[in-house]
Amino acid sequence: MISVDSSHVRLMWDIVSSHSHMFHGLSDEAICLWILRTIKDKIHLNHDEMTALQEYVSSRTSLIRDIAAF
Repeated sequence: MISVDSSHVRLMWDIVSSHSHMFHGLSDEAICLWILRTIKDKIHLNHDEMTALQEYVSSRTSLIRDIAAF
């Protein structure tokens, strides 16, 4: 497993908490793609960083959905 930079993780969770209302009705894949695209628009990620972040986000879709339910 590739290590994820902690600043990328913080950015991801900031995006999730501030945009969780947008995730209702989206598939897990759509949520992951939206989050990754949003992060990519904010910061430059090399291939390895993007791969690591994609794995991280994909593995946490249940938690993301729980946060979106509030």
